[in-house]
Amino acid sequence: MNREAEINLLILIGVAKMFTEQATFLTGELKRDTKYRFNLAVTASESLVSQIEKDLSDYNKKTLEILTDSLHDGIKDLRKELQEAE
Repeated sequence: MNREAEINLLILIGVAKMFTEQATFLTGELKRDTKYRFNLAVTASESLVSQIEKDLSDYNKKTLEILTDSLHDGIKDLRKELQEAE
């Protein structure tokens, strides 16, 4: 895999990882079919992240950690901005 493909993979996995971690904000908010489908998406994302993470080099694992932390920081800032805009 070339470096551009590795970067794209890390971004995709970072977004999937963030999605599963941010899903806790919806605990108790979704009902029936929506909750079921959402839980399927979270479970599938967790499985994909785990499968790909196990094959990453140590360097790419660290890069993914930094990327995921940056995404979380961005979402936290965005959440704050949206709450202040109300």
